[in-house]
Amino acid sequence: MSITLLEECLGDCKYGMCEPVGLGDMSLQNKLSPIFITGCPRSGTTMLASQLANAETAIALPEMQYIYPLLHHVSDGGERDARAYHTLLADFRFQVSDIRISENELVTALAKDGGTGAVAKLIEAYAERHGIVLDTQRDIHWIEHAPDSRNKISIIRQAYPQARFVHIVRDPRSTYLSMLKLKRWNIWDPFKFARIWSDAVGRCYRLSATCPELVIEVRYEDILADPETEIAKLCDFLGLNFQTEMLNGGAVRLPGFTQGQHALTRSGVQKDKIDGWKKHIDARDADIIEAELCDWMIHYKYIDNVRELQSATGREKLKFAVRGALKTPGAKWRDARVRAHAAKAFAKTI
Repeated sequence: MSITLLEECLGDCKYGMCEPVGLGDMSLQNKLSPIFITGCPRSGTTMLASQLANAETAIALPEMQYIYPLLHHVSDGGERDARAYHTLLADFRFQVSDIRISENELVTALAKDGGTGAVAKLIEAYAERHGIVLDTQRDIHWIEHAPDSRNKISIIRQAYPQARFVHIVRDPRSTYLSMLKLKRWNIWDPFKFARIWSDAVGRCYRLSATCPELVIEVRYEDILADPETEIAKLCDFLGLNFQTEMLNGGAVRLPGFTQGQHALTRSGVQKDKIDGWKKHIDARDADIIEAELCDWMIHYKYIDNVRELQSATGREKLKFAVRGALKTPGAKWRDARVRAHAAKAFAKTI
């Protein structure tokens, strides 16, 4: 959707003409206690956020990948800040976030408090729209769960030195199956997938090794097997008050296009998700993944020891490449269709 069309859809009333709901004398920006849940995609970041955000002092929005240009932005109080606003409007993830904020509100926040002020304003706007009461006399635990925050660690730590991180790890064979089911993700190659998983987990592991006081690791499978113990442990580390109701999930409002792929976030845990890969992925694909990720899988206790497995052969790599070439156009079409549909639905709500 073009910026011009989007702004025409938004109109004056929803963007800047309505009276904002005040938060009192205490600035939300100064009370935010950020928590970033990170990891490889399809590892349970949203599921975990939907549980933790049930805590009394917590809030989680739909994935907020669009905040990083704001955190990196240097305000000039003028045209550059206005461009930042228009860039925000053009971002697909913002379009489906169900946040309403005027140009004046964002530009004022940027000029006054920089990127962290702008992010606080976005959170405040979302809370106001959904009737969420933010008690700024207490710390507000803002939970961001987009897994690719792992690629923005330097920006996050500079903006939020107080931030804490949760690295959620999932058996790569299960993660691969989850990606296969979402055809628009365009993952058809277990060898290529192993590189993606290794890079994502490696980035998070380096953070946990470097800053152990800021990072806690948890396995997806452990949450499913013993949710009460694992969530309570996370709450203790993150400064949240644990309540058993947190296990029910449902605390993240999902954009329509993601509701199917995040069905688990709206209900309690399902233990049959632990080893479903055994029935649903090709045994040779599983062997290639294990051959490539053996050390990681031993470290995270997904396998006990090294097996003599051959990684993808030249012929198999060629087969995967051909399969990918044949399926990529369809995957891109599906993704484009999802984005266009979501943006159109967003415009209708304005």
